[in-house]
Amino acid sequence: MSGGDHIHSGTVVGKLEGEREITLGFVDLLRDDFIEKDRSCGIYFTQDWVSTVCYSVASGVFTFGICPLWTEIFGDDSVLQFGGGTLGHPWGNAPGAVANRDRFPKCLSGYSSMSRLFTEREKQIHRIWTELSHDILNPNHASL
Repeated sequence: MSGGDHIHSGTVVGKLEGEREITLGFVDLLRDDFIEKDRSCGIYFTQDWVSTVCYSVASGVFTFGICPLWTEIFGDDSVLQFGGGTLGHPWGNAPGAVANRDRFPKCLSGYSSMSRLFTEREKQIHRIWTELSHDILNPNHASL
């Protein structure tokens, strides 16, 4: 990892889902300053990062609808790419960006319930996008 400052780690939920334990193990490795060799875990040599910061990067249709899930998984020291989840908002790119930008800090502050993230007016405005987020996560139950 000479010179690397970020690496894609997977998402656990969403388009690039993977096994939670494996992804979290990988993210934890990126956060540690020193890692002992452990061939049983796939670590084939000791790694001394000398406090070099390397962030995990996750992407894959991130939306405010699943915000509580991935803030629980990745915390506040990861890079989260909001591509299709922002640009695919039914009202356009700008409303998608505003929705994600407004909700993300609330998720980091401990809001775990979608009902606490929105005012009544916002619930009505964003109902469609929340349903689309659910359909993306559960393609077998899609209502589209």
